[in-house]
Amino acid sequence: MAGMWALDTMALPSVKDNMEDASRSSENLTGVDQHAAESYPTAPKATDPVDTRQDFTEEALVKLEAAANSLPFAHFCDKCEKAAQAKSAQKKRSIFFDKELIYRLQRASPGPVSIFPILRFLLPETDPRQGQFKLRHRTMGDVIVKTLGLATKSKAALRIMNFSMPEHNGPRMGPNGRILNTLGDFGSTIEDVLVSRIRQTPSDLSLLEVNEWLDKLVSAPPRSHAKRKEREREEIFTQLSTLLNPREMKWLIRIILGDLKCGFKKDSVLKVFGQDGPGRLQRSYDLRKVCAEYAVK
Repeated sequence: MAGMWALDTMALPSVKDNMEDASRSSENLTGVDQHAAESYPTAPKATDPVDTRQDFTEEALVKLEAAANSLPFAHFCDKCEKAAQAKSAQKKRSIFFDKELIYRLQRASPGPVSIFPILRFLLPETDPRQGQFKLRHRTMGDVIVKTLGLATKSKAALRIMNFSMPEHNGPRMGPNGRILNTLGDFGSTIEDVLVSRIRQTPSDLSLLEVNEWLDKLVSAPPRSHAKRKEREREEIFTQLSTLLNPREMKWLIRIILGDLKCGFKKDSVLKVFGQDGPGRLQRSYDLRKVCAEYAVK
C-alpha cells in the first residue's frame, strides 16, 4: 500500500492464515467492501532507509495519525485479548497487524498513515505520560471503589484492594461455569467486579477519544490539591464506567499501569517496521516520530 508503514514479512501470518483471517474479518462486509478486504495486498517490506532528519509539525503528525486514531478502542481490546492467548511473538504481531487492520486504515485514509496511536497503547511503557498518571494499584483501587460506591468492607471492595491476597481474591466459579482465577491480576479483577455493575455492550469510543480521557487524568490538579485531584479522578472514572464495558476498562487500566500483560516485548513489536525498527527507536527515543518517518518514507 503506497504510503502505508512498512511491515516486516515475518510479522505477517502465512498465506493460508491470511486467507482465513480475511474471511473472518470480512464476515460483516458485503459487496465491494468484502471484495476489497479479501483482495487487498499486504504492505511491502521496507528496503530504503528512513530519513531520520525529517521534521514534523504537530499539524502534520495529527494528519498522519488521523486514520489510526479513528479505530475503535473496542477493536483494540479484542486484539489484545487474542494476542494475550498467542504464544509466539510473530503470532502476536500478526494478530494486530493483519490484513484487516490495513484494510481499515486504507478506508479511513488513502494517504500516508502513522500507526503511533496503536503503538502508544500497545507499548504504554514508551508513553511519556506514564510518570504523570501517578496511579498505581492502591490509588486506582481507591478511586474505583469510590466510583462504584462500594462499601469499604464489601466483598467486591476487598477483592479490589487486596487483589494479590488469596483470602480475598481466590479462584471462584465464573458465570460460564468455569473456574475464574484473577489472583494477582488487577485489571482482570476489576473486569470481574464490573461485569454485573456496568454496561456489557462494546463502546463506540475511538483510540483518539480514549487518549483524550488519559490526557484528562494527566491534567488533574497537582498533589498540592490532593482532595480536588482525587475528586476529579473519581469523576473521570465515573464517566468512563458509563462509556466502556468491563473488558475495555481492564485494558484501559493496564495501559495506565504501563503493562498490558499480553507478552509483548518492545523490540518484537517494533519489528513490524522491519528489523531496523527497534534500532530506530533506540536512536531517536521518540516513538511518535519513528512512526511518522516510516509512514512518509
